[in-house]
Amino acid sequence: NAVTRSGTNKVSGSIYSYGSSSDRSIGSIASGGNWMAMGAVYTNNTGQTITKITMTFDMEQWRHGTSTVKDTLAFYYKLGASAINFTTASAVRLTSGDLKAVQNAHATGTNIDGNASGNKTTGITVTISGLLWTAGTDFAFRWQDYDSPQGDNGISLDNFTFKGEQICATPTTSSTNLTFTNVTTTSMDLTWNNGDGTGRIVVAKAGVPNTTPVDNTTYTANSNFTSCPACTTSVGEKVVFNGTANTVSVTGLNTGTAYTFKVYEYGCFTGTQKYKISSPATGTKTPGGPPSLAASNMIFNEIGKTSFKINWTSGNGTKRIVVVKAGSAITGSPSNGTEYTTANSVFGSGPTLGSGEYVVYNGTGNSVTVTGLTTKVQYYVSIVEFNNTGSLTSYMPSNNVLRGDQRSAGSFNKGNIVVARIGNGVTAIAGNAAAETFLDEYTPTGSYVQSISLPINASGGNKRLLIPGAATSNGTLNLSGDGKLISIAGYDAVEGFPSVANSSATAAPRVFGLIDVDANINTSGSFGTNIFNNININGAWTDNGTNVWTSGSGQVVYNSAPCSTCTGVVINSVSTPSLGGFNGKLFTMNATGIATYSSNFPTTASTATILTGMPGSSGMASADGFVMFDADSTIPGNDLAYIADDGSFTIGAGGIYKWSFNGTTWTNQGRIQPGTLASPSTAQIAIRSIIGKKRCTITGNSIFDLYLS
Repeated sequence: NAVTRSGTNKVSGSIYSYGSSSDRSIGSIASGGNWMAMGAVYTNNTGQTITKITMTFDMEQWRHGTSTVKDTLAFYYKLGASAINFTTASAVRLTSGDLKAVQNAHATGTNIDGNASGNKTTGITVTISGLLWTAGTDFAFRWQDYDSPQGDNGISLDNFTFKGEQICATPTTSSTNLTFTNVTTTSMDLTWNNGDGTGRIVVAKAGVPNTTPVDNTTYTANSNFTSCPACTTSVGEKVVFNGTANTVSVTGLNTGTAYTFKVYEYGCFTGTQKYKISSPATGTKTPGGPPSLAASNMIFNEIGKTSFKINWTSGNGTKRIVVVKAGSAITGSPSNGTEYTTANSVFGSGPTLGSGEYVVYNGTGNSVTVTGLTTKVQYYVSIVEFNNTGSLTSYMPSNNVLRGDQRSAGSFNKGNIVVARIGNGVTAIAGNAAAETFLDEYTPTGSYVQSISLPINASGGNKRLLIPGAATSNGTLNLSGDGKLISIAGYDAVEGFPSVANSSATAAPRVFGLIDVDANINTSGSFGTNIFNNININGAWTDNGTNVWTSGSGQVVYNSAPCSTCTGVVINSVSTPSLGGFNGKLFTMNATGIATYSSNFPTTASTATILTGMPGSSGMASADGFVMFDADSTIPGNDLAYIADDGSFTIGAGGIYKWSFNGTTWTNQGRIQPGTLASPSTAQIAIRSIIGKKRCTITGNSIFDLYLS
């Protein structure tokens, strides 16, 4: 085919047949604003889909233009075009197929011999892969010669070959995300995300398919499971779909029977299929009956006084309901044929299964925040998977229900112990990533009382307060000087923020929290970008909520409270794992010992002075926590101290050190070492935190209770 296009009132230039009588080539000269095109249209009459085209040809130059610009015939192609005059905007431009002049311009413009070796380019190859040129359709291509004023070079095409191939390759990407909708007693709709094959089959079985499709095999498919005895890959296994789409409606299923479906991608077409056997999209569903896989991994977080969040891993039901009851275990069961669509996350507002058993969630998700709870009440939770909707709703039996319980937060009990727990205890924390933090209350004998979540989302004036799981000195708890507040320090960062302990204070501002006896949480106080920047913040201590001191791996900072964006005064720049106030004086501690200051509670830059007799530069292995007492009434102030040293997990190092003061100097009275870990046996149990209280005095001797973690 050849096409010419002219500008207004311009008729010049043409398609030419160049060469001798025995060796001709087709070419063009565009002139006077014209453009010319030559090309071809091929029809796929092979009955197969062609996926690769290869063209080879020579370029011959038969003329010099007078311009210094070397002329080029631009190559375009279009799948589905029935003529070569397709628009360039709808076509593919492929520069590797261009015909390019090889000779420079001649001063006067002259004809040359295109068959001479210096005037041609031989063996040009164009390969077009990844096509889907289906049987019975056309493929058009052309070389387009734009007018190059004084530079048209008389370019031609010779020795042209054209080859279409079907290149069969196994797909590299499987289908994914197989889901089920519109499940009835005998049918269901399947939907998936396609992989990179040219097609795919869906294999179904009552049970689990145990054979795989065979290459070069075309499987007959029928979406009616019972109506196609020939649609099999093995006994009992039916091919319910074969095509290029990503959905199929399967009928002819048995009520209450669990069917497993697998989606296999394949490359190529009829009789030449290459199947991807590994990792097919897979799913199991029971039509008109209950799910076969229950929900699992129930986790509670964001635990407050009137709300908490329930998280779970969903089973294979179409949906699930969450039922909550206060005070005792749930005994009721959902009724088949009832969907409980008016579920309400405000406790006490939704439909019920039995007395006080409220449906707080109905849906396809994996979490719900339940509000409207009563302080310090144990709530019991059931998560029940179900299939279908309306009158066809079918629930899992009661012996396959996920159950759990959680107490809503409330006031702390006098004399109990509060421990900071990093993470939910189920999901692994990725190294030094920021994790949700809980305050767990226990009785002195170790009985669990309740858990309270610190904020993982900003709310009102409160900021997030998360702590990294692997930063051993972070998360220190302290009791305020007046005994009414718990203080803690952490990071205003999103959950999972990596290496948060070493992050900049811009990306993760450091924040301190104060929690009162009624479990009211105040995390409004955070520092600017110059405080604890790129270093840990380990702990905080307050006198009565009016003043707050914080410590980290390179700073001790004072701030008056409350504050929102706290400026902070750096007291000193010594690495300080922990600090605390004892008997009217602030103390800080690191590996060289316990330090004091010239002022009882410094609010300006001040030098930390290690207590006389403490180990000094020789230090301890890895001191983390300490507690001090006034044990001897004849010696003013603190005269007894216990230091927790984790020993860096090294056998023979660390332990609980006891120090006493005689009014002049502090003396090491020895240590108690913990045992070794069960696994690995080469590591030692690490003690990082210690608290205590005076129990009584017997014949002049003070008795203290110590609690370690």
